[in-house]
Amino acid sequence: MRQLKSVPSHTCLKDRTYLRVPWERQTITQIQKTQSTCFHHQMLPQIFSLFSTDQSQAAWSHAALHDLLSSLHHCLGHWKPSEEDNSACLCLGIMVWKDVQSIHLYLKEKKHSCCAREVVRPEMQRPFSSFHNPQVQEKVIIRTLSNQ
Repeated sequence: MRQLKSVPSHTCLKDRTYLRVPWERQTITQIQKTQSTCFHHQMLPQIFSLFSTDQSQAAWSHAALHDLLSSLHHCLGHWKPSEEDNSACLCLGIMVWKDVQSIHLYLKEKKHSCCAREVVRPEMQRPFSSFHNPQVQEKVIIRTLSNQ
């Protein structure tokens, strides 16, 4: 997703206040690992759908977007659900879908402007930063679940 950067982030600070995302970093505990796996599984198809739109194709670098979509498709193909995931993921999946839909609406309201895309890009990258780096002892969780 870093390859999709199109404008300097500091030029888009005012746009950042309009996007609210529900995830944040927290320290991993054993109980939360299933939630983290489920969260990432739910996010993959949602991010794939977000970046597969005609607007995304027109807005971002074709080569960088192709690489991102190929990587997401590869991850989706290698994920194997467990029995724990089936029951744990249902509620989380609905929440993730709603949150990604709000990002779709944000981009639409901002007419997929350069700044709107730059605000969304790192926010969509954040949930996966620890997913791809097993040495990182943090994970991203949904705020509404962390407050329960």
